Amino acid sequence: MDMLFIWEPQISGEKALSVVKSLGFHCFEIVDAVGFFVGLWLLRDNNKVNVEILGTFDQSLTACLPWLLVGDFKEMLSMDDKMGGVPVNRFKGFKSWFESHDMVDLSFSGPRGPNPSLSSLEVSLMDDFKKVIEQEFVFWKQKSRLQWLMDGDRNTKFFHLTTVMRRRRYKIERLKNSVGVFVEEAKGIKALAVRLFYGVL
Repeated sequence: MDMLFIWEPQISGEKALSVVKSLGFHCFEIVDAVGFFVGLWLLRDNNKVNVEILGTFDQSLTACLPWLLVGDFKEMLSMDDKMGGVPVNRFKGFKSWFESHDMVDLSFSGPRGPNPSLSSLEVSLMDDFKKVIEQEFVFWKQKSRLQWLMDGDRNTKFFHLTTVMRRRRYKIERLKNSVGVFVEEAKGIKALAVRLFYGVL
């Protein structure tokens, strides 16, 4: 393979460098992940493919290839490229750069709009997620033994801490023996408890 372009590898820094080097490419350009943008890598064999890197900036990688321009531009050339949402006025910079470099938009082919099977999958996954959240809620409600819980309160950190505190409250950490000395070791507490209960019977 002479060239490889990886879009959104989701790793950056030293780990990304290590992975790139392990792939056997000696010439590479990496744009690290930042926030929701998850990176761009252009890996190549310069002896076989002549690529001039013009620069990297924030979320873009600009390279001079005689036949291809690829990127996560986050920009559009016309409103026809946008579906729904709030109207935007962000065409000026990208469009002028696109035209000044004699680029050609190959356009889009295929169905536009939401994919029905993906929309259905999203609804199904959201239902599953809500069920899991409700199960977690019921679990911590039962575990914490709180009778006054208001419906819809999903503060699981609160329930977890309540459960931990209840366990600590009911745990016997030490007992006082017949001479008034506290016994704190588990074996000693066990022996003293057995002796005290035998004495009661």
